[in-house]
Amino acid sequence: MNRIIYVAALVFLFGLDVASQNVEAEIQVDNATSVSNTVVNFRVRTKVGTQQFLGVSMYFVYQQANLAPQSTTNNTVVGVNDALLTTTYLWGTALRTTTPFQSITPVIYDGQSYNRRYVYINADETGGANVQTLTTTWVTLFSITFNNLQASFPQGGYGYLQETADFINASLTDEVGANIPIDVTSLSVPLGSGTLPVTFTKYDITCNDKGALLSWSTGSEQNSSRFEIQRSLNGVDWTSIDNVAAAGNSTDQRNYQYLDLYGGTAFYRIRQVDIDGRFVYTAVKRTECQKSQYDVALYPVPARDNLNVVIRSEINTRTEIQILDINGRSLRRVAVQINKGNNNIQLSVGNLPAGQYMLVGSDPSIQINKKFTIIR
Repeated sequence: MNRIIYVAALVFLFGLDVASQNVEAEIQVDNATSVSNTVVNFRVRTKVGTQQFLGVSMYFVYQQANLAPQSTTNNTVVGVNDALLTTTYLWGTALRTTTPFQSITPVIYDGQSYNRRYVYINADETGGANVQTLTTTWVTLFSITFNNLQASFPQGGYGYLQETADFINASLTDEVGANIPIDVTSLSVPLGSGTLPVTFTKYDITCNDKGALLSWSTGSEQNSSRFEIQRSLNGVDWTSIDNVAAAGNSTDQRNYQYLDLYGGTAFYRIRQVDIDGRFVYTAVKRTECQKSQYDVALYPVPARDNLNVVIRSEINTRTEIQILDINGRSLRRVAVQINKGNNNIQLSVGNLPAGQYMLVGSDPSIQINKKFTIIR
């Protein structure tokens, strides 16, 4: 199965609407990967409609294989396949730049240290005569093959498509060189043949009238323990604000959400922790959600199996939460400890029939009086 990790990239574009943020890129470790070689594809597409473009630029950092004790030789790039650009698109090679073995000051992404960089840049040397059009179908522009030199997975160490000078967002670049930020999900990519404990397929943050809503999905999970929600005010100093339980083992898509009532201008990332203590990070995402005027929020609405109750409190207290039917009859009582800050309480509602319900609390200092719906 292909392993897909969304990554930060630069794509030179022609005539892009700044507000559209309509092109996405991803790195895919394809089926040609083996214990001796890793083939990494660089792919692009539009989210909707079409988009013209004139070139592509990529900065991919990777590790020396001698970071692990099994090898004393540097991990190397052994080949690039860019026939689509040079043969089909006829961009030629006069404006193509490849720097495969560039030593860099070590940088850390997702807990991995990188000290090598591969730079690939190619543009239409005829000044626009060979403009190409992207659609919503993924197109692999070129592939890079790495020589794996370690004995165990990941045999080639890790790779990461380096983010741009915009710090958090990737950038598209129009015909006059203006950067246009886009949202992406980026993770360190294992260069080798093996199975990732968790594969992320989505990571987004949206603002609503209650705060910042983090949503993420996994395509598969193996021995996963939890997801730690981490927030930062400056993108450097991080605080874990809550945990969301992981599936453990799953081959199906799993969808997760977390609502942070504080919102405001902040940075977020998710730290996925395995049962054995190993962990990886998602990309860092920045939000400017307005701080909520609500102390209590419910999601998802409507609910099916579980109802999340998010309470922002300025005090420590205990309260009893009740679920009432439309006739006011108490169907469930749960005693909970409310701590100062964000509190996320999950209630199981899978055995309640579809219909309208009320959620109320016993402590007058934390006024809980919310209507919600259950569907089947």
